[in-house]
Amino acid sequence: MYIDIGASSREEAESLGIEIGTPVTWEPNFKLIGPEEKPKIRSKALDDRAGCTVMIQAMEELNETSFAGEIVLLFAVQEEVGLRGAKTASEHIMADAAIAIDTTAVSNTPEETMDHSLMLGAGTGIKVMDFSLIVPRTMKNLLISLAKSENIPYQLEVFPGIGTDGGAVNYANRGIPTGVLSIPSRYAHSPAEFIDLGDLEATKNLLKAFILSMEENQSFPF
Repeated sequence: MYIDIGASSREEAESLGIEIGTPVTWEPNFKLIGPEEKPKIRSKALDDRAGCTVMIQAMEELNETSFAGEIVLLFAVQEEVGLRGAKTASEHIMADAAIAIDTTAVSNTPEETMDHSLMLGAGTGIKVMDFSLIVPRTMKNLLISLAKSENIPYQLEVFPGIGTDGGAVNYANRGIPTGVLSIPSRYAHSPAEFIDLGDLEATKNLLKAFILSMEENQSFPF
């Protein structure tokens, strides 16, 4: 990107505190748009602040609720440049199973990145596979079963063109059975990313259902 800051020389730029390696980001611009009964969210960095929101809200709603085992929340960095944070952190977490929460591109835009397989407003995406991960069948089937039993809208996601932190976690230690819940989004990596509030709720609800379904002796055999 070429970013004009109004400086006419290197010296002027440096006088503003800018040097080689200075990071930049989009200006915050959160806004609810669309019909009130089915609002959409437009903002920068929904990939993956939306996933962080799902995790935090699920934990708040599960406060004072009994469930089996221990939950570890991992907010990983540098996913876009090689799943680096998740790879490093997951080697130090002796997990029995994992769920990655991420946004994913939808089909119903003019530029169509997929073949009408994932739509905005049609529910959370249950990952089948992407280039970083083929979700174990036992994990995928459990998520589908929970979505059906809890009447949570869902879609099945096959997207070979992307990867998520789930790919790194799946390979950690001796292998961690990993599923992925995807929040459908438009215009990823732009200053105006776009998600559906209902899809966000569905993702949070399915994550909660997964946690509450776990048993002390839960396993996901290959």
